[in-house]
Amino acid sequence: MQNLPPSGPPTQRARLLSALRSSRAMQKIRQYQTILLAGTFFVLAAIFGLNSQSTIESPSGAASPTSLAQATLAPADGSITPTLATSTEVANTRPTPTDVAGVVGPPAPGRATPTNEGAYPPPIGQGPTSTVDPFPTLPVGGTTIPPFPTSSTGNRGTTAPTQSSGGYPTPSSNSATPAPTNIPVATDELPFPTEEEENPKPTEDPFEATPDATEEPFETPTATPTEGPTATPTNTPTPTPLPYDLIRGNTRWTLAQSPVKIRRDTIIAKGASLTIDDGVEVLLDANTSLVVDGTLTATGARLRKSGNSFWKSIVVNNGGQANLNWVDVRGGGSEGVLISALGGNTIIQDSVFEENKGRMYISGGNFDMQRSRVVGYAPISAEVRGGKSLRLFSNVINNTATDGATGVSLSTTADDVEIILEKNSFRGSSGTNVRAQFNQSLNAVFQCNSFSGGAYGLQIKSTDPTLDDSRILISGNSFQSHKNYGLTGDVGFDARNNWWGDASGPYHPEQNGAGTGDAVGVNLTFSPWLNAKPSCAP
Repeated sequence: MQNLPPSGPPTQRARLLSALRSSRAMQKIRQYQTILLAGTFFVLAAIFGLNSQSTIESPSGAASPTSLAQATLAPADGSITPTLATSTEVANTRPTPTDVAGVVGPPAPGRATPTNEGAYPPPIGQGPTSTVDPFPTLPVGGTTIPPFPTSSTGNRGTTAPTQSSGGYPTPSSNSATPAPTNIPVATDELPFPTEEEENPKPTEDPFEATPDATEEPFETPTATPTEGPTATPTNTPTPTPLPYDLIRGNTRWTLAQSPVKIRRDTIIAKGASLTIDDGVEVLLDANTSLVVDGTLTATGARLRKSGNSFWKSIVVNNGGQANLNWVDVRGGGSEGVLISALGGNTIIQDSVFEENKGRMYISGGNFDMQRSRVVGYAPISAEVRGGKSLRLFSNVINNTATDGATGVSLSTTADDVEIILEKNSFRGSSGTNVRAQFNQSLNAVFQCNSFSGGAYGLQIKSTDPTLDDSRILISGNSFQSHKNYGLTGDVGFDARNNWWGDASGPYHPEQNGAGTGDAVGVNLTFSPWLNAKPSCAP
């Protein structure tokens, strides 16, 4: 300390002492300010640098990226250029803090010894230039490096070291190497360090398919990423449509709607009804059917095939009701059946069924056909169930079969059925006009019918040769032009009052050998016979 002269007025001496003290105090204050600013700068540099530090070793000989904490620090006067510490030096040295003047020694009073890795940097813009290495090498051994500080700002894509050497995991091959960034030279204000953006973790594409994943059709559709929040799948499964059309309620097809096209099976539901007006043409696609579970009423309608292929059938199920009046039905029966009366009631009047491939099949329901014409191969086959009835009245039924097939086949296994064939014309070129097979006693009427052409007119067959309690009426019929028999059976019954095609009566080898009419079965009662065709027969 400089000694002041003892002489002089006391007031002048006091002023000099006060000025000297003020000058020293300001010097100390500036020194502490410098230390504080330098410490703050170093702490910020350490936090941002260590947090963004990359791996030390790069694969395949690539240059190691330099973090902010490893960048060269340039003091304000440019006299000191600290050297970067290698990984080995960092692992085996702990820097010793220096005072403001750069002299190695204990920390200044009131200054805490740093515990994190690294030392205070040289003061910026203050004090003499130091010639001492601020990072002296300490003796090797026994010195451990405290753990790297973890930034509270979160992981910036760098995994914390797990090895004792402080190494980081090997970066991905697609990471770019950032260039080192120097700390700018401080002036009057401590600059805030600029953070160098490290290699960010690649953003995963949520729509990118996994190479090993197996694509599930309709389960995990491949979608194209869009700007919207949700990508719409391109392969949306389509619900399977019903294989038929269903008519509910009361439906009417009018002449203004004609022609009406049926492209697939159409079902009239239970309790529903379909009415087809006079003159309406209904076109049915190949192999389609009109199924009646409710009520079908067609008057004067025409049913046709829509192309060159035949449609299938009209089906009347149990509980259904079909009323066909003055209808013209053609082009059906693709699978051998044109009308399938499986239950309910089927009533046909004044209608025409021609140019079809299938027959009328009656099984389980009541069937009544009047004043209609049916032309086709073996056109009617009926299995009359118990409690049901079959009635054919004043119809023309022409069997076009040439292979001996029967035109009208009737059968029953019950004794409570009713079968009535009256005023019908049964024609054929081969086979039998009408064949009836009974297994029980039967109530049946064959009256005023005309049987012509083919091998046989009417055949009655039974597994019971007696048919006790049967009431079978065969009278007023006309039997003509049959090759074998006009009437035959394997049981005895009454066949009187019929016309056999000639006034001489039927041929019977024992009872009427002179008869030139159709032959009659040997076990039948046929006399007397009619001398002319009855007027009731068509």
